[in-house]
Amino acid sequence: MKEEDKARVITRAVVVGDSFKRRFKPMTNRIPKILMPVANIPIIEYLINYLSDNNIEEVYILCTEHRQLIDDYLKKQKYRSLRKIMVTTASCENALSVGAALRSLLDTFAGKPLISEDFIVLRGDIITNMTLDKAVKEHLERKSLNDKCMMTKTFVRMCYGNRLRTQEDDLLVLTDPKSKLIVQYQKLRGESKVQLKGFTIPSQSQLELRYDLYDTRIDICTPDLLYYLKDNFDCKELNEGFISDVNGVDSLVDSKVYYYEHTDPKSSYCGIIHNPLLYDYVNRDVIKRFAYPLVVDSNLMCPADNLSYKYSRNNIYMDKNIKLSMTCIISDNSVLGSDTEVHDQTIIENSVIGRRCNIGANVRISGSYVWSDVVIEDGCTITEAILCENVVVRKGASVPKGVILDKSVVVCPNKNVPMNVHVSLYTYSAKEKAYVEAGENSEGFERGTICELNKRDHLPDYQHIGGTPYYQLNPSQKEFMEEEDEPEAPEQPTSDNFISELKSTIERAVENNYSKENTKMEILSLRLSENKLPGECLYGLLPCILDQCFVGGAKDMKVVVGRIKKVIDEWKDLLKDFIHEPIDEDSVIEILEDYCKASPFLQSCFHLLLPPLNQEELISDEAVFRWKQKAEAESSTSPAVATMLKNALVFIKYLEEAEEESDDEPN
Repeated sequence: MKEEDKARVITRAVVVGDSFKRRFKPMTNRIPKILMPVANIPIIEYLINYLSDNNIEEVYILCTEHRQLIDDYLKKQKYRSLRKIMVTTASCENALSVGAALRSLLDTFAGKPLISEDFIVLRGDIITNMTLDKAVKEHLERKSLNDKCMMTKTFVRMCYGNRLRTQEDDLLVLTDPKSKLIVQYQKLRGESKVQLKGFTIPSQSQLELRYDLYDTRIDICTPDLLYYLKDNFDCKELNEGFISDVNGVDSLVDSKVYYYEHTDPKSSYCGIIHNPLLYDYVNRDVIKRFAYPLVVDSNLMCPADNLSYKYSRNNIYMDKNIKLSMTCIISDNSVLGSDTEVHDQTIIENSVIGRRCNIGANVRISGSYVWSDVVIEDGCTITEAILCENVVVRKGASVPKGVILDKSVVVCPNKNVPMNVHVSLYTYSAKEKAYVEAGENSEGFERGTICELNKRDHLPDYQHIGGTPYYQLNPSQKEFMEEEDEPEAPEQPTSDNFISELKSTIERAVENNYSKENTKMEILSLRLSENKLPGECLYGLLPCILDQCFVGGAKDMKVVVGRIKKVIDEWKDLLKDFIHEPIDEDSVIEILEDYCKASPFLQSCFHLLLPPLNQEELISDEAVFRWKQKAEAESSTSPAVATMLKNALVFIKYLEEAEEESDDEPN
C-alpha cells in the first residue's frame, strides 16, 4: 500500500485472544476459544479474513494462555504468503481482563513499541462482516480536527428481540448525535428501570437515549488509550466504567470516547460467542449466509487445508471425499467435512459434522455440532449437543440437548446422558483450585466424567444449546450474570498474607489519618503486586472498617447506629472502587455475616449495617434478596444466621414493598 493511502486507513489490529469468560470450561483449558470451529472453520479464520478485507496488514493476537497452540496453527496456514497479512502472537499471561491485556502493548517488540499509531481492537470470539472503512474515515477525520479523540466505539442497530442480544448486551446509550460523543453508557443488569446521572448536556445539543444499539466490541483506538490504561490499572473493560471515567462530568481526562453506528443492512452482522447458546446461534447464522462474504463455500479460509466445500440448495455444504449411503438423509442447514462417512437410514439436520467422522446406521443428529474424528455408532440420537474431537458414542446411546462431550470422551452403549451436562476427562478440584484429571469415569462412560464445575462456571439452563433467548425469559430468570468481568479466580477469595497486608494498610491509614486517595493507591499497588481481583480486597478491607463501628466495645445501640452511619459515609467512596459486580455485593453481605457471627451482640447489629450500605449503593436490593434466600436455607442449621435473618426481615420487607410500589407506578 502506498504511503499516502496508509495515511487514510488503519493497518494494524489487535485481537484479544481471550474473552475472559468461563462459559466453556473445562473445554477451554485445552483449546483457546479462538481455535474453536464454527461451521467446521476455526474462529481465527473468520477474524483474519475479515481484517484482511478491511485493509489490515498486521494483526497482533494477545494470548493469556495456549499461545503455542495458536502459534502452531498460524505457522501451518502461512498467511503472509497467501493472504499478504502478518499475524503475530504476543503473550500476556497474567492478564485477567481486556484492559490488562492491552497494557502489554506498551512493551517493546523487536526494539520498538508494539503499537505506536492508531489501531483496531476486537475480541477473539467475534464473527462479523461489518465493514470498517467509513468508521475509520470518520475516526481519522475527527482526530485531524480534534486531537482529543481517544477511541471510536462501533455499534450496530440491534433491537431487544434479536436472539444475539444477551443480558450483557442489554444497555442504554446516551449519545450526542451531532458530535458523536458517548455521553453515558449504562448496562441494565436485568433491571427494568435505570437512573441516569453524572453527565451534563452540552449547550445547544439534543441528546438521544438509545436502547437499540449493540456494542460490537470492535473499537478504533489511538495510542492515548494505552497510556490511559497504564495510569488506570483498575480499568478492566472498554465499556461502562471506562466510558464513565473518560467522558463523565468529573473526568480529568482530556481525550474522549466517540461512536460510529453502522447502518448498512448488507454488512451489519455481528455475533459474539458468549456461551454455548450463542455458539449455536452464530453457527446457524454462518450456515444461512448472514455473515456473507464470510461463508463456508468461499474456501478462502484455512488456506493450508485446501478446503473444497460446495454449496447446494437449502444451505447444505459438503467438502471432498464424503461417502453417503443411498438411504441416508442430509437435511437443511447442514455442513459435512471431508472424509466423513454416513451410513444407512441416518438423518442429519441443522447440524455440522467435522472431518473424518464415521456416522453409523439409523442415527439421528439434530441441531448438533460434531467436531473432527468422531465416531457415532448405530442407533444413536444426538440432539442439540456439542461433541468435540475424538469422541465415541457407542451403539444405541442418546445425547440430549445442552450436553458437551469434551475431547476423547467415550459413551457406553445404550447410555442416556443427562441434559445440560459437561462430560470431560477433567473435573474441578476445590482442593487444587483448578481443573485436574478425573480419577475415575462416571457411570455410563467408558472414558470421561460428568465434571464438577467451579461455582463461577455453572451455566443457567437457558445458556446451553437449546436454551431460551434472553428476550423470551421471564423476570425470575433474568438474574444478571456479568460474564465479561469473570476472569479466572481462586475458589477461596484471598490468601492470609494478602488479607493481613490489607488490614495493616487500613490500620496505618486510620492511625496516621492518611487521605482516602492515598490509601486507595496503596491498596491498588498491593492488589496489582499480588495479582488479585478488586472484589478480593473486600475480605481484608471491610472487617477493618467494621471494627471502627464497634471500637471501644460500645453497647449502646444509638451510639452504634451513629458510628455505623459515620464510618460508612467516611469509607463509601473507597469501597465503591472494589465493588464492580453483583458477586462483589454478595461478598460484602457474606463478610458482614461472618463478622457478626463472632458474638450475640454483633448478630443483633447485623440488620443495622444493611440500610446504610444499601442507601450508599454499596449493596443493591437484589443482593439483599439473594442473601435472604441463602439465609433461609441455612437458618435451620445455624442459630446465628437465623437470628440475623429474623432481625433483618423488617428492612427486607421494606425493600420488597418499595419495589412493588415502583412496579405499580405508571410508565
